[in-house]
Amino acid sequence: MDPPLWKKLLAEFLGTYWLVLGGCGSAVFAAAFPYMVSTPVIEPDPATDPATTALMNSLGSQFAAVVMNKLGIAFLGVSLAFGLTVLTMAYAVGHISGGHFNPAVSVGCLAAGRTPVKDVAAYIVVQVVAGIAAGGTLNSLASGREGFEKTGSNPLATNGYDEHSPGLYSLGGAFLAEAFLTFMFLIIILGSTDKNAPAGFAPIPIGFALTLIHLISIPVTNTSVNPARSLGVAVFAGGGNLKQVWLFWVAPILGAGLAGVVHKMVLESRDGDGTGIRAPMVRKCIAEVLGTMWLVFGGCGSAVLAAVYPYTVPVSAADDANPLVVLLSSLFGSGNKLGLGFLGVSLAFGL
Repeated sequence: MDPPLWKKLLAEFLGTYWLVLGGCGSAVFAAAFPYMVSTPVIEPDPATDPATTALMNSLGSQFAAVVMNKLGIAFLGVSLAFGLTVLTMAYAVGHISGGHFNPAVSVGCLAAGRTPVKDVAAYIVVQVVAGIAAGGTLNSLASGREGFEKTGSNPLATNGYDEHSPGLYSLGGAFLAEAFLTFMFLIIILGSTDKNAPAGFAPIPIGFALTLIHLISIPVTNTSVNPARSLGVAVFAGGGNLKQVWLFWVAPILGAGLAGVVHKMVLESRDGDGTGIRAPMVRKCIAEVLGTMWLVFGGCGSAVLAAVYPYTVPVSAADDANPLVVLLSSLFGSGNKLGLGFLGVSLAFGL
């Protein structure tokens, strides 16, 4: 028997709230530890040294992580936290609502014919409300710590591009990453919940998929693939972070919708052998292409984009006299404060 709509919406609220609180909370509270309340640095002159000024502005509160991260969970821990939020709540309430916890997932399931049109709008509204509620909780908790400031490129674990990208990636790169990663996320969700997939195990690959997505793309956009997650924290960060939220609606929904169509047209299990694009051999080849592409992109992408972070800052001969650039270069070169390292990259290839 199909649960009543109010029960589905309650499940979606709880799941989305837990995702944003758990995932973004791990980034805000535990990615870098011990905290550094203040960092004495030489202030560059924006008029004469705009490049260094932009670099320092992009680092913001992450400067503490550059200097010292003895106990923090870094990118690997944050990635696992996001994956675990989905895994746990998919088992807890997924049997009630389908366990979307994400407007892009709801749109993708609609495109795949999995979710009725009458439920989608209500799902999205509740997901957004839950994301904002979780963002407010995070903001209240973080504001209770002495010295906490919403500065830097990604306060409250917001998403962004250009100066609001942790690795200073462009709008184009951010859009491509969010659209493609959400596309693959939905391919995994729809495939693991297909009628021919092993029953009862879907939350595991779905949670691991979200972990892998974060292992790849935290330096690019701080990883969204979820409009409610992005809006929920951006509302309280404000400024440029809120202005850039549009991308984290458009790109994930575009990728999710395309994945839903591809799954329904090509990958969905149906009785009997199909013809044309649904011919058995064609479907097998497409499945192999998607799987191999995900292996190479996910594994190699994590190595290229996130194995070492912060990225090394090259110091040219012309910059040798700039003490701030020399300081930053020495700090960045002194260790891998937030990056995945060999362990994280190995995990990414396995996932």
